[in-house]
Amino acid sequence: MTARTEPSLRLSGEQRRAVFAALIGNALEWYDFLLYVLMAPYVAHAFFPARNGTISLLLAVGTFGVGFVMRPVGALVLGQYGDRHGRRAALSLVIFLMTLANALLVLTPGAARIGLAAPVLIVISRLLQGFSVGGDLGSSATMLIEASPTGRRGYFGSWQGATQHVASLAASATATVTTFAFGHAALAAGWWRLPFALGLLIGPVGFYVRRQVREPEAVRAVLRRSARPLAALLGRHRRALLTAMGLISLSTVATYVLELGMPAYARHTLHLPLHDALAANTLAGLLGLVAGPLAGAAADRFGARRAMLPPVLLLSVLVWPGYWLLTRYPSAGILLLVQTGLLTLRSMLTGPLLAMVAPMFPTEMRASGLSVAYNGSVLVFGGFAPLITTAMVAGTGDARAPAFYVLGAAGMTLAALGLMRGGEREKKAVLF
Repeated sequence: MTARTEPSLRLSGEQRRAVFAALIGNALEWYDFLLYVLMAPYVAHAFFPARNGTISLLLAVGTFGVGFVMRPVGALVLGQYGDRHGRRAALSLVIFLMTLANALLVLTPGAARIGLAAPVLIVISRLLQGFSVGGDLGSSATMLIEASPTGRRGYFGSWQGATQHVASLAASATATVTTFAFGHAALAAGWWRLPFALGLLIGPVGFYVRRQVREPEAVRAVLRRSARPLAALLGRHRRALLTAMGLISLSTVATYVLELGMPAYARHTLHLPLHDALAANTLAGLLGLVAGPLAGAAADRFGARRAMLPPVLLLSVLVWPGYWLLTRYPSAGILLLVQTGLLTLRSMLTGPLLAMVAPMFPTEMRASGLSVAYNGSVLVFGGFAPLITTAMVAGTGDARAPAFYVLGAAGMTLAALGLMRGGEREKKAVLF
């Protein structure tokens, strides 16, 4: 028995290439995503000059936001493309578009040289980036799960989230080194482009790797079976789609409120130095690199539902006390404790997520299903989360208000887990 099952737990050479191909675009996506935020003051200076520096920065950040508008479009278009023409074709197109978007940002001259054309090109760059990112997760996550051995899909699926931590840490480290090495004057003169140029080097490598991957035989057998995978998805699998969005909602909200939104919350609400929140984010990212894959491995052993339930319950129980501590005793130590603890739980629930969601959709519409579920969750629950929680604090006067938004998302995820009753349904779910 052991001799027959052991090979299925190991990656073949073809599977290793497929896993790497799925992850490399995810890394480039998050590296570019975070780097734009970190370098926003210099992007603003180069492309959105204004007499008022605040207006200039708001224009740069607003341009970053337009990419979110294109994410659902990319999910719809590229998700269907991946189901009709294969994961390899979709992923190759996605990383080409990502690289093109990054190249526009790196190579476009500043507004001082080409005037209005500069901000227009940067807006186009962000639209392309949002479109490609919207379509990447569905096809990359699908390839990652489909290429993984049957008994290790939780573990390898968890690396979708772990790779985001790697990319975020790389972006933070690159931005920090560049800032210290060149100083403000040199960065304002154009050296802020260097970290983006380093990321640009990943594109051709990723494109080559993705073009070399072969589709699994079972996937090739169903390609083009459905000429309209999205219509079939919305027509026959609406419940699965809504359940998947519910499963993803807490992970999405935790990312946008507790990770991306916490630096601004710490600075403006808790009146703590920005570097305290960034340090907590960095430590949480390091812990997530361990917690996510461990949770994914637990999903392989005990089932994805059982692996997700404890961190969801713990987040539900601890998020309000965490915000109470932050507002009652605001300090670097409390921020580090609360943020790293809650984000580690987020990584633990994200680890088994792909193994939970992927089998909910048939092979011929899986890329569309994952794309729409993830980007729909980001659009509805995540993208506006920092704005909503800021408004909640302002409207209620209660600095603990963001905890209730996270609790609402936890309720949706718990309800979705309730719909996935029992481990037997999960164990019987097959990908092909």
